[in-house]
Amino acid sequence: MNAETQERLVRTGPGTPGGNLQRRYWQPVGLSEDVAAGGAPMPVHIFSEDLVLYRDPSGNLGLVTRRCPHRGTDLAYARTEDGGLRCIYHGWLFDGQGVCREQPGVADQRATVVNRVRITSYPCHEAGGLIFTYMGPGEPPVFPNYEFLDTTAEERFTCKIRLECNFFQGIEGNLDQVHLSFLHRVDPNAAKSEYFAQKAPGSTNTASALLASDVTPDIQPMRTPFGMREIVTRKAPEGQYLKIENFVLPGFAAVPGPTAAQGGYLVLWHVPIDDESHWKYNVVFKRGGINKDHVAGHLLGSIPLVNYQFPKSGELYAQDRDEMRRNATFAGLGTSFALHDAVIVEAQGPICDRTHEVLGAEDKSIALIRRITLEAIADVEAGREPPHVIRDRADNHFPELIVLAEVVPAGCEPADYVNERIARQPAGSSV
Repeated sequence: MNAETQERLVRTGPGTPGGNLQRRYWQPVGLSEDVAAGGAPMPVHIFSEDLVLYRDPSGNLGLVTRRCPHRGTDLAYARTEDGGLRCIYHGWLFDGQGVCREQPGVADQRATVVNRVRITSYPCHEAGGLIFTYMGPGEPPVFPNYEFLDTTAEERFTCKIRLECNFFQGIEGNLDQVHLSFLHRVDPNAAKSEYFAQKAPGSTNTASALLASDVTPDIQPMRTPFGMREIVTRKAPEGQYLKIENFVLPGFAAVPGPTAAQGGYLVLWHVPIDDESHWKYNVVFKRGGINKDHVAGHLLGSIPLVNYQFPKSGELYAQDRDEMRRNATFAGLGTSFALHDAVIVEAQGPICDRTHEVLGAEDKSIALIRRITLEAIADVEAGREPPHVIRDRADNHFPELIVLAEVVPAGCEPADYVNERIARQPAGSSV
């Protein structure tokens, strides 16, 4: 990759080609629990813009610029009232559309610029325990009808993790298949989570054992209307260990995760804070309900997050070399997959210099993710709608977006098996 191409992928501030693409989609901006009705506004830094997210006493959400246009003070200190945010400096009131509704310090309201002063605001939509915003031009697209967002609280576990690196490093890491055989290798006997002991569907072996036993999987990425599907097969005693994972524009992965043995999956959505840090929103889903304590233990391990980040031991994350020697884990980083990934993507640096990387055949999915994203950036520059922006509600279902992790017969053709599963999807069903 040359430097100019990398810049197009990693820079997402206002006016950048990559930022212009990312703003064409609904993006997570916070957890539902982050803002209480009538509570304090929450500072939000997203795509290098300073904003505040709030919920008024009636429960209405708002996302506006962080600075009052009068004297520039911080609206994170504002009073949350019915009708919007009231600046504590001079009492100016701004509604959810950013319109100034009151300037109480001015005696003659008719002589003021009330209702003509406007601050930047973005629409909000709440679904699946997350708050989304649309920061692009024109009318927002139809909000995507993903199953993991249109569900009950009992069927999902949602959290966010702050990572000190570029968002694209996080995206790429999700669809890197060989790292699963090494970085995430855990001895089920040493793990406290029940999920490590579960047998993979169709097998007498655990998923961890199958991943460790074949470190050279067959990887077949392919383009889809939503981005990319990755078909991965490994040798298994009973046949083939088949996994279907997905990259979905603008920036999330749908992968098997801790509830895969029960037909669930994990969504990992990466949203830039700025070019050198980002939020990773994690949604674990399973129809019929999940044990959230067990899921949290598997995903996050026993180390509590501090301000949504894993704590470090000095400059580095704590690594247990004795744990490595005993082969309890391969990486000596405990059993938290989220911690494993945080260590590795941050260890590449705030913005990894891809002009010096050496890709192999096992990295074909990463190469395709980059091409798809660069082509979508070019679509926006040419005035075209990028892929997977939904304008027609009749198109708002994605039966081809499926996640699988199971052992199938040795003679089974993976692509045919996937197509058959897609054909059996209920109408309107999707990830």
